[in-house]
Amino acid sequence: MSADDDAARPPVSGGAGSVWAPPDAALTETSAERAAHGTGENPASSAATPEPVFWQRTNGWAKGALAAGLFGLVPFAVGFAIAAFVQTGRRDEKGRGMAVGGLAASVAWILVGTVVIAAGALLSPERDEAGHITKSGKTVLSQLKVGDCFTGFGKDETQVLVTALPCTRPHDGEIVAEAMLSEGGISPGEEGMEAEATKICTDRLEFLLKSRYYKDLQIYVEKPDMAAWENGDRHITCAMRYTGAEALTAPLATTIDQDLKALRDVDVGDCFAEWEVIDPVAQSVPCTGPHKVEVYAMFYLSEEGLVTSGSPWEYPGRKVVGKYAAAGCDKRADKVFAKNPPPVDLENYFWAPSSRDWYFSQQKVVCLVQPAHGTLKKSVLGK
Repeated sequence: MSADDDAARPPVSGGAGSVWAPPDAALTETSAERAAHGTGENPASSAATPEPVFWQRTNGWAKGALAAGLFGLVPFAVGFAIAAFVQTGRRDEKGRGMAVGGLAASVAWILVGTVVIAAGALLSPERDEAGHITKSGKTVLSQLKVGDCFTGFGKDETQVLVTALPCTRPHDGEIVAEAMLSEGGISPGEEGMEAEATKICTDRLEFLLKSRYYKDLQIYVEKPDMAAWENGDRHITCAMRYTGAEALTAPLATTIDQDLKALRDVDVGDCFAEWEVIDPVAQSVPCTGPHKVEVYAMFYLSEEGLVTSGSPWEYPGRKVVGKYAAAGCDKRADKVFAKNPPPVDLENYFWAPSSRDWYFSQQKVVCLVQPAHGTLKKSVLGK
């Protein structure tokens, strides 16, 4: 082997004058380097021991600020965020981002509230000191009060927006009552809520039976939806829609005729100019003057033994109700006119509750007489 070959061959590791290093030499210090560092230990072994890591705790006020902000508790969110900023700086804790998030959520809630309040102000009708609407303007039914008038009824119901105006202006709608649905934890369902709301409004609006526009009035009920009901909303608004040929120009309260009597107002001995049993009200007149109809008796069907086996609102049917009503009136006519024979031939008939009356717990029967010919000049009861 030549001297040139020896020079080209790399020296054997560990030999005298060795300068060759293995491929991983970059990871290993030489003896001289270790001496220079002042330690005899291998740096690779010391690097394998990690330095201790210190974890930052998340500040509790910051968590509270974020939660309060998300739920719209703005005052709490602001207070918690301020406390979080102070403590995170002093204690070197995490959570400033959460505090900022809580403040951002609070700002969003404030903006939403501002928009809602502004919208409410824009949709609130102008009123005088007495609370009466003085100027027409767009609004929603929830902004109206009892006695307020409006236009905006569609074909079947009101539009989203209605036009509130003074009741002396032409209109087709009026808020006539407000009420609350019954409290309870069991959901009534849409149909159950509709039935209860309608019953409440109908009872409240019984006085409108005496309106001279009664036949052209329809009840409209605004009630909460199921989501609102589950959140505790029980408020209902009872509106009346007028469907006559010409618009109303006065409050419905001014259209009441006090001489009209509804079924619940009728008493024995009352006389009427006339009364068709299909009409809910009739015009009362003095019995000392000409009249065609007089009430000689009244009773409740339960007095005749008519009861329902199922729900108390289950209507027995017109034939059954008519049968018991006729029998009850005949029996009472025999007693009444046995003592006071009528001066003229009378025709005996009755007013009996319909299915709607029955549903609203009206089970009274009114026994009526009218002359076979002409009119009566005095009471048939001898009064």
